[in-house]
Amino acid sequence: MLNVLRLAALILGCTLTVAPLYLALQFAYGVGEPPRGYWDMLYYFSFLLLGLPFGLGPLLISLPNTVAGARTPVARTVAGAFLLVTATTLVFIGFEGYVTRIASPAIMLMEGALFVLFVWPARPFPRIA
Repeated sequence: MLNVLRLAALILGCTLTVAPLYLALQFAYGVGEPPRGYWDMLYYFSFLLLGLPFGLGPLLISLPNTVAGARTPVARTVAGAFLLVTATTLVFIGFEGYVTRIASPAIMLMEGALFVLFVWPARPFPRIA
């Protein structure tokens, strides 16, 4: 069960990290100005740095033995802080658009489940290799 949740956390973390890059490229192609060279692509890949705070919480949880109960309290605190950053940002963005009415609650529900199952309990989990 924990392996399935860690896999879901990995998928969520990768998706949240890459989403700003994908959306920026989608916008650029939509307005007819695709990137035309090395510096343009470097600019668009800088959007990965924007997505990193959103995806780092689930990515830390997905790594085995990183957020493992009482043994790693600092990693649990950092992962919880990144989950809080994502949830707070989603609340501030709001639920005005059609996509955000569906995606934001789903992301917040998944991150809430990850917080309750991995970050909140102070008991050690079995080793998963």
